[in-house]
Amino acid sequence: MASDASTATSSTSRRNGRLRTGLGEAGDLTAFSGRSLRALTGTPRYSSEVLRHAAILIRGTTLLMLVMNGFFGFALVNFTYFFLRTIGATDYTGIAIGIGHPRLGAIIMFGYVYAAKVGCGITAELGAAKVNEELDAYESEAVDPYRYVIGTRIAAALIYVPIAAAVALVGGYLGGYLNAVVVLQGLSGAGFASVNWNIQSLADQLYMLVTVAAIAVAIVLVACFYGYRASGGPAGVGDAVARSVTVNLVLLHLIAAFFVILFYGTNARVPFGG
Repeated sequence: MASDASTATSSTSRRNGRLRTGLGEAGDLTAFSGRSLRALTGTPRYSSEVLRHAAILIRGTTLLMLVMNGFFGFALVNFTYFFLRTIGATDYTGIAIGIGHPRLGAIIMFGYVYAAKVGCGITAELGAAKVNEELDAYESEAVDPYRYVIGTRIAAALIYVPIAAAVALVGGYLGGYLNAVVVLQGLSGAGFASVNWNIQSLADQLYMLVTVAAIAVAIVLVACFYGYRASGGPAGVGDAVARSVTVNLVLLHLIAAFFVILFYGTNARVPFGG
């Protein structure tokens, strides 16, 4: 009995220790994010660095964003077409892309691509710089790393957001068009395009832009946070990358769910029904 009680006490102590560690890390991340966002006011002096990071994002991420959203649109249309065919309404296959993609599909796919491609890269880059004491060298030269290293990446992410949102919408449309019109040959191209673009409003696209911007900033902050505190050589950098992508995937869904409820929780804003 004494042994069982000791085991239970030890297990409870470990759980409490993990909880305290998690809460402490969340507090550190919040403080880091606040300091990084305040540092944005001094980032314009490094405009060339901002544009360099933005160019890297555009060259390295845009094609992947287009392809991944194309796959999503292809899969969504595949389900919608065969579902609507049972009631003879395949002419409205574009509704799924027009409603579902800008409101959630493109947002989630953006988050996956950005967290995996950009977030992991930032964490690895900053982690290596931290291990090699390059970030400390900036401070010794009176250069604020929060402005030059983190602020420039946040600003570049905000520059890239409108491009990413447009590419995501186009990618989903092209994937759906390819499946519905070319592969399944279930409806005309003009019919698919008309339903897809008429069913979504400017408000849907603005909502998508705001949500994507929030997700992009969150991913960059988390990636910079874990990269900035990396230690222990290559193994420590690898651990930082793993923790970064885990936290980003959780935050991605929390932010997306929050904005979906905020914008559509009380009114679905669809142009049909009562």
